[in-house]
Amino acid sequence: MNLPKTLNFTLPEWRDEDFKHYIQSAGTLEKLKRQAGTRLSGFDEACSQLLSKRWQWQIRGAIQSSIDVRACVYLLANDDDFAKRCEIDRKLLRTMEECRPGLGRLNLSTLLSAWFVRYQQLNVWNLNEFGQHLAKLLDGFRAAGLSRDQSLILKNSKLLFAAGAPEKISAVSVKKGQRIENLCFDLGLKSYSNGTFMMACRVAYYIGQLRSLTVGADHEILRHIAGEDVYNAPAPDDNERFGHEILRILIDRSPAAEISNTWRDVVITIAGDPRVPYTDIRYQKWWAVLGNNYIAKMKGWLSRLDLKLFLEILESSAREMNHADRERMFESRKEFMESLIEQGLVHHSRLFLCRNDVYYLKQHYKDEELPEFAEVSSTDTSMIYLQVGGLHMIEGSHSFKVKVMKQLPAQTRITDYAKQHYTDPELRMSINKNARENQYQRGEGYLEKIHDQYSNWQHELIDFFRKNGVQVAAVNNFSQKRSRSYRTRFNRRAS
Repeated sequence: MNLPKTLNFTLPEWRDEDFKHYIQSAGTLEKLKRQAGTRLSGFDEACSQLLSKRWQWQIRGAIQSSIDVRACVYLLANDDDFAKRCEIDRKLLRTMEECRPGLGRLNLSTLLSAWFVRYQQLNVWNLNEFGQHLAKLLDGFRAAGLSRDQSLILKNSKLLFAAGAPEKISAVSVKKGQRIENLCFDLGLKSYSNGTFMMACRVAYYIGQLRSLTVGADHEILRHIAGEDVYNAPAPDDNERFGHEILRILIDRSPAAEISNTWRDVVITIAGDPRVPYTDIRYQKWWAVLGNNYIAKMKGWLSRLDLKLFLEILESSAREMNHADRERMFESRKEFMESLIEQGLVHHSRLFLCRNDVYYLKQHYKDEELPEFAEVSSTDTSMIYLQVGGLHMIEGSHSFKVKVMKQLPAQTRITDYAKQHYTDPELRMSINKNARENQYQRGEGYLEKIHDQYSNWQHELIDFFRKNGVQVAAVNNFSQKRSRSYRTRFNRRAS
């Protein structure tokens, strides 16, 4: 049997999911290790005594034996409320040391878990000093033998226990060109993969990458930060998640005119569409914290997306019906509405989609790629609302008359995001009826026009906009050919 002199094969890159089962098993073992020693006589009573203490001096006063030390260390690693109330300061560590000299290997192991698993939640007077204390305790067991991971932690203690450790570890990862997970494992953190310390390292790495990424570029890092475990990870500020910083970076770095599709999709995946009721849970969690400037910028970008989807629907409808007039009308409507966006006149928008168009978009887009929209109980008529300056415009498919008005009749409720379902007559006839009942006289506060192929409807809309304080540059609303025709027909210089 003749074997080849060389064997050629390709190994795939490691993916996060390849470590899933290992991480789960390591987490289970770490949990069992933290629970060791919890069946000692008097342990439950010691835990109860410590949990009943409200103030730091009371907690220290309750630690009078090695069982109390074990209970305190265990609660620091496992109880959220206690970890927040109990400040790990010099006096507490001195008290524990007096009751249990050297603390013991089991208590040290649990304290390490408290540091690496609950890094974000610990109430520590000085992270750097507490880290040095842990390193000193580890060094005391060097002669007796440490586990492989503990030896690695001791070896890298200056980095792992430093103030701002996650950011410093992220910088090392970038400098070495090494995956952040692999670097953390090399530092001895395999047993703490599910902990907040390693998550903070990942997020610091991702945020650093985001800041240096080419604006709008697609990159593997975007898939990582769109993971719920990443953007929901607690940030140093108790009132925020790391997702808030991710959102700020993506929105701040994107130009005001437009955000790339990939970056916009990440923003929507994390925070959702800001054009929802203020009481919406996701709005309160994300947009209410970010503030009005970020909301306004995102609304502008989403108006572009709304219009893109609406025009896609219009074009698809015209072509499917093989209707030449509608195809011509599509081009003029497309030019007109896109011009309003390009001139920065559209401040708000909302889509109203019929059943067929909802189905069409669901077939061509993922849910996270779609903005908020309302549904219309119609099989074939969809509409879009645009706030143009201080005016309100409604355009629709299938022989819909374009409408512009100074005020929206309250009865229409088209900007009420708590209302998700509309009938076709509500958006066709009721607006006209309510406008007249509210005395928005035609030509003054309300305009409704049929689309024609001679640019009459654009001419009247532009006049209406200008008379009501919205300065539309007419020449921007037409192709070069149509622009010449428009000037000739209306004997005016488009500005």
